Formats: sequence, C-alpha cells, structure tokens
Amino acid sequence: MNGFEVFSIRDYNTKWASLITGKTTQAGYGSSGLTKAHVAEAQTRYSDVIELHIVPYNHIQVFMLNPLRPPYDDWKVRQAVNLFVDRQDWDMFMTVNDAKMSVPAYYFHPAVGWNIPEEEFSTFPGFNPATKDEDIAEANRILDEVFGEGLRPRADWFVIQTLSRREPALWGIDQFKKLLGWEFDVKNIDSYGAIASDCLYTIRTEASTIHANTISSAPGDAIIGLHSEWTSHRDCYIYGYKGVGRPSSEEIQKWDAVIEEIDTTLDDNRRAQLLRELELYMADERLIAATIGGMNSAWANRRDLKGVNYLDHANTVHHRLPERLWMVE
Repeated sequence: MNGFEVFSIRDYNTKWASLITGKTTQAGYGSSGLTKAHVAEAQTRYSDVIELHIVPYNHIQVFMLNPLRPPYDDWKVRQAVNLFVDRQDWDMFMTVNDAKMSVPAYYFHPAVGWNIPEEEFSTFPGFNPATKDEDIAEANRILDEVFGEGLRPRADWFVIQTLSRREPALWGIDQFKKLLGWEFDVKNIDSYGAIASDCLYTIRTEASTIHANTISSAPGDAIIGLHSEWTSHRDCYIYGYKGVGRPSSEEIQKWDAVIEEIDTTLDDNRRAQLLRELELYMADERLIAATIGGMNSAWANRRDLKGVNYLDHANTVHHRLPERLWMVE
C-alpha cells in the first residue's frame, strides 16, 4: 500500500525499509516514531529522500515508583531514585546530531505556561547538573541506610515494548546499575493491563501526561487525576506521601482540598500559588515517579509527499475555552 501503512510496534526496521523504498510515504504515530538509529541514518544517508519531523509531544517520560509495594513504599527509597537520576545525561542520550528527541520537562508540561519553569527546577536537588555527583553520593548513602551497605533488593521492572517506554527503560536500567549498583528482573510485556490498574508493578517506565492531562489552558481539569475521590486513577497513583505505606486520611484530605480550590477559585493569583504548592509537593514529597524529561516523537515522510504539515504539539492536546459554554440536554 502506497501512503499510510500500519506496522507492529516492534517492526521498526520493516517500517524503515518501507519508507526508504517508497512502499510507504509517511511513518510515525504517537509514541512509536523512528528510533534514534533511524533518525541518524535519515540525517546522514537519506536526507534527500526523507524529511524528518521532531514533533513535541504532550507526554513526559518517567519511572513510575509504586508507593504501595516494597521497596518503593518507603519514601526514602523514592527520594534516592529522584536524587540520582541524571536528567542532563538523558537529554544528551536522546540527542541525535542536531535532533533533540527529549526536552527538559518535569511534572507539569512546559507547554502549559503555568508550570514551574525548567530553569528553577534545575536549582533543586536531583535536578541541578552542578550538584549531580553529590546527589548520586547522597542517593547511595540513603539506600545503604535503608538496605545495608552495598545491598540493593531485586525487584521487577516492567517494560512495555512501545518505543517511548522501551528506550527510557534501557537507559534507566543501565543508570541504576552503573550509578547505584542496583539490578532488576526485567519483564518485557505487550501491555501493562492489570499490572498498572491493580498496582501490581514495582517500577515501570511510562510516557504519559502523568497528571490526567497537564496540557490545558486551564489547570482545574488537568489535575483532577490527583484527587482521591474524583479520579479513576489507581491507588498507587494517589497514595504516595513522605513516609512509609499509605498516607493518613488527614494528608489526603489536605491535598484534596487544595485541588478542589484550584478547580473552583476565580482568583488567578491564588490559583497560581496553589499550583506551585501542589507541583512542589509532587516533586518533593509524594514522589510517585522520577521524571526524566518531555518526549519528542520522530516522525518522517518521503519528500515526494506534498502538503504534509505536522501540528506543533502531537496527540490530543486540550485547549479549554472558559469564555464559551455549550449546554446540551
């Protein structure tokens, strides 16, 4: 079929060969764009045939840490992971010649305009490149304190085979081993299914909008996913806190009230203050995920395909229009 073709998410080389030969004229969808190797080859060998589009995506790539299962039910362990992750190394890892396939992005997506900017995040412990060696040393000290000197528990690391999950997983597994001496039993799977919805995972790689959908011009709907009663999210997404196991009902009610006020207040300054408090809380106290950066998807088409124009942001980006109201019976 000349034009669009459907490929298995594992069949990247077939997709690439079809693009080169002209069997298909456009390749790339969602988080299953071209691999790094294909991007490099397109730049160096096929730039006259293939046009690359490095498309900003509404996903942030993370290591999800289950706060309800050992060893990540201990906040200190989640803290150590967030301290040691070298986000600048990830950015370099995902740079192919002049193509950046990741961007600095932590918790709320930078496209929204109401997030804490990357420049400020880069001054925080774990995010500051100038103190990375000290952060790695502190992470190892914490883990030695929790598990015993040099001891690291074996645990399952679940990897779904979509490109946007597999590549950060490979990088992360290598980083854990190299910098923390921590190895995992890697489980390659086709779908998270009950692993995620029933909180059966220990650690897994994810590429998602994290907090429901954080690309929205109005923040209320975007963070409902963090409310303990208004959400369809699994328990392991809600019940992380600065301690061990589940937080107290008082802790949950406190942050539910913050979210409810964000969703209802008409005072923009008050909303901005509360959003900042919530983002700092997620990044410093709940720690249900170690974020590594925003995702760019590498899509491509043959240059003989005319009229192709990719939107600035790919995939179901939501822009609410609060000045308009539609009513239906």
